[in-house]
Amino acid sequence: MIARKNKRFIVFSLITCLIIIMSIFLFIGNKQDITIDNNSKFSSSSNAFMTYSDGNLSVMNPQKSKTDIYSQNSKENYSDYSVKYKNNLIYSDKDGLYIDNKNTNDIIKVSDTEVSEFIVNDDVLLFTKSKNPITTLFLYHLDSGITETVNTDDGYSYQWFDLKDNILYTASSIFSGIVTEKHRVKTYDLKTLKSTQTVDFYAEDMVDFFLCGNSVYYNEHELGYREFYKVDFTNKSTTKLFEDYFVINAVSNDDYIFYNNRYYTVALYETTKDYEDNGIWRYDVKSGELKKISSECVYDDLLATDNYLYCYRIDYLLPRGMANYLYKGYTLKQIPVK
Repeated sequence: MIARKNKRFIVFSLITCLIIIMSIFLFIGNKQDITIDNNSKFSSSSNAFMTYSDGNLSVMNPQKSKTDIYSQNSKENYSDYSVKYKNNLIYSDKDGLYIDNKNTNDIIKVSDTEVSEFIVNDDVLLFTKSKNPITTLFLYHLDSGITETVNTDDGYSYQWFDLKDNILYTASSIFSGIVTEKHRVKTYDLKTLKSTQTVDFYAEDMVDFFLCGNSVYYNEHELGYREFYKVDFTNKSTTKLFEDYFVINAVSNDDYIFYNNRYYTVALYETTKDYEDNGIWRYDVKSGELKKISSECVYDDLLATDNYLYCYRIDYLLPRGMANYLYKGYTLKQIPVK
């Protein structure tokens, strides 16, 4: 009986110590020493942990339940997914999408239902509501308070959208075979919401889209192997640029495509293997030069602005891959991109 009580006491003590250690790590684990870029553009990361908008970097915790917003001289904490744009705090929760105007202290509820994604640029808040398939984009104009919609073509569902220089970019897809999807990339004039350009193509594997400058690019991938393409609106076609193996994340800014390679194995936990291509790579869309800019490769998300590449890594309490539900926080690293 005494031995059983001692075992219970030891187990209880170990659990208590673990909770205390985790609490300490959660309290101090997200202190970062980074420089925030300063431009008015909006950028999203590859895995939705980070968003850049108007001189503010929004970073979510590993559970995506809280947001830290870093600016040039401050850091603020919010309980929901939040983005700063000019004098507005835009945030979403399970009940809808909101704009908190810091000048007037007015809070506007833009959507009465949960949204799956939103971006803000050119004084337009663009979002989709949480349903599957997604067939409607909502555009809320911050200056007038008017909401407009753009629907997909019949049978298609939205995969991606972006907004830049008063042009709306969208990508949607429809199944055209057992394993083949037909993808449709379109541009719209933001003032009239009339389609101006369209390109169709087919792919068997998963496809991720991104904007680089005023051109649409995408990568087709399966199990880490990725092929990168450019959408050619003039010739109604796509052009293959390059390919690579063990790619984890891919993002872009106006001049470059960035991605990180990581070759690893999984047994009891993840082990990064010796591989000369491990690291972060930069592809110059003008010259076609592919250059390795960092040898570090263990990152869970990337975000690119004009001057920096922000690299996000989840810091786990145990070795990566062993118990990923136990984490200490996150680490941010920035790399100059030019």
